[in-house]
Amino acid sequence: MNQDAIDQVKDVEKRAKDLRQESDQSIKEINQEKDKELDRIQKDLDQELEDYRSERKDQDSKRLDDKRDQSQKNIDQAKESFRSSYEDKVDQLSQELTEEVLKAYGNF
Repeated sequence: MNQDAIDQVKDVEKRAKDLRQESDQSIKEINQEKDKELDRIQKDLDQELEDYRSERKDQDSKRLDDKRDQSQKNIDQAKESFRSSYEDKVDQLSQELTEEVLKAYGNF
């Protein structure tokens, strides 16, 4: 082989080696960027999930508070109804007792 052919082969080998190194570096950078992007996406998803959970918790808490308030209103209404009914019955009993006493002993 002549020297030109040997130099050309060495030059091609050097370019191939340089190309391989550049390719490896590019692949490494692409992988790093991919990992960064995946991390960013994961952080965004985690934040969205946390926001959703917080929002859902607030909604559930509000719904629970509303149900508690409604239950308390129902209890208060039932108490008032029973109290009113009790007072009516006491008044009725008092009137009936008065009538019975008046019947038994007459008007003084």
